[in-house]
Amino acid sequence: MRATAIMAMLIAACLATATPAAAQDSGGNAGASQSNGKTSEEILVQGLPEGDPPVEQRPTTTNRARAERQVAGDSHRFVRCMRNADPEILRRMLAAEPEARARAIELDRLIRRNTGCFSGLPMLLPMAPPPYYGQCNPILFGDMPGETVCHSFYDFGALVEYVLERYADDLDLTAVITRNRVIAERFMRRETARNEHRTSNGRNFFEITSCIVQLHPERALGLVRSEPGSNAEERLRGFLLGYSEPCLGDVEEIRVDPAQFRVYIAEAVYEWALAARDVESLIPADAD
Repeated sequence: MRATAIMAMLIAACLATATPAAAQDSGGNAGASQSNGKTSEEILVQGLPEGDPPVEQRPTTTNRARAERQVAGDSHRFVRCMRNADPEILRRMLAAEPEARARAIELDRLIRRNTGCFSGLPMLLPMAPPPYYGQCNPILFGDMPGETVCHSFYDFGALVEYVLERYADDLDLTAVITRNRVIAERFMRRETARNEHRTSNGRNFFEITSCIVQLHPERALGLVRSEPGSNAEERLRGFLLGYSEPCLGDVEEIRVDPAQFRVYIAEAVYEWALAARDVESLIPADAD
């Protein structure tokens, strides 16, 4: 079954049943209070069910997967080094259609304005013409010309996390919100149009992760707020993959690249946040 059908069926079901969040977000303490002084991440991780999730999670160990993890680490270091990204560029980048040239132009522009923080740029040769660094910026991981990963994909993901942290640190996504009829329909209207501009694989990945975020929004937000490569991230990823059968189908084993999964979850969280707040951007118009 295509991911589009899976997400549409899930949203239709939630609109029909309007089941309370406490029953939908399985796994214990989803709505736990933070009055005990612990961080949201700690509460979310400690609230996970005991034992292994029902789906075995095996990160891929290919050369490509190792390269993707390395590139993803570089992307997060780039964003941390940059500190203050131009909010207007970020706003245009996130508003642009997925995988479109307009998005690549804005990402490329941001990288060129912060070359001191970006690894892998040529030391002696001139930089490639725009929007090269936002279009793909391929990184070779094998001996053949086609064996590359796109650096820009992970740069975009790290910037989405930056926006969520800087401009929406008070974001509260719950199953009550993501299963609200008006919010779910608003999300579907926006994403149905935007997904037409994704490649087939990109569309399927995004629709599946959007479905996962709708089922478990608090866990998904916890994953985005966790440190990349941490135990907290691993446990939350295991929960999201293991308890999202309506999105994934009846499978016994899933092989997933953690870095790639994190990017799609971050983008889906961002898009659900737009629908929840009924705004065009999480970045305020007067942001500086």
